[in-house]
Amino acid sequence: MYLLLFAWLFMIAVHVYYNSGSFVKESALTAIFFFSCLVWGFAFERGNLVLYAMVFLMIGLALRDSSNKAFRELSLVMVAVSAGFKLYPALFGFLWIAEKRYKEAARLVVYGLASFFVPFLFVDSFTNYLRTFVQYLDKKMYSHASVWGVVIGMFGDNRYTQTVCRVFVIAVILWALYAVFADGINWKTLTLLMATQTMIIPEQYVYTYVFIAIPLICFLKETCRRRIDYLYAVLFAALFTMPPVIKEGWRGRQTFWIWMLILAIVSVDEIVFLIRKRRMKA
Repeated sequence: MYLLLFAWLFMIAVHVYYNSGSFVKESALTAIFFFSCLVWGFAFERGNLVLYAMVFLMIGLALRDSSNKAFRELSLVMVAVSAGFKLYPALFGFLWIAEKRYKEAARLVVYGLASFFVPFLFVDSFTNYLRTFVQYLDKKMYSHASVWGVVIGMFGDNRYTQTVCRVFVIAVILWALYAVFADGINWKTLTLLMATQTMIIPEQYVYTYVFIAIPLICFLKETCRRRIDYLYAVLFAALFTMPPVIKEGWRGRQTFWIWMLILAIVSVDEIVFLIRKRRMKA
């Protein structure tokens, strides 16, 4: 029932967000995601709440610019619920701030706090949760699909590698937010922002990469058929369709490196665009 409900919500999310006008295209895209063994197969096998965090975030982004006021308000609720599940989708609240929609951003904060704290009315102790949360942060388990796992796996776990990982994580967050504010909201800036949902938490496993479905759909909607767009399309396709080809236990690393390549190319593409934009203004 957990997976059937998610599948139903995800089909709705793809229809609303992709909005291609073609049932065949939307169904084919949904099927590709569902049958992706590398990312989605693991997500289904684990049944992690990241599935719902992703689908609510997608619905929220899809309804964000709706002409219907009620749908725009529902968008805020969906993003807040997503952040209530996994916390880090809260960074997407900066999309409203970047567009100077401050009243909506303020309501989003209220909804986010409610979605996080209200569920504790139905459990025994908030203190026990905080203790569990602190223990989770101190577990020192590093997924193969995270920056921490790759760096520490290659160079060992010491204070230098820990510092490198922290600096990289901060740099990714700051670069993504800068791109959103400097270039606005498009598939490239969403891709950079989505990096904060996938690879920067030490214990984020490969199933967290389901979030990449969001910038991929945005890419399919916005692509202008530039030459580089074909490279992006191949890399996105590889991310969701390439079978595990690296030794056992390394499937997260394979996904990580493909995703890192996408982020690197998008970053260079975005830097070049921002430089040209500044020169034109000058």
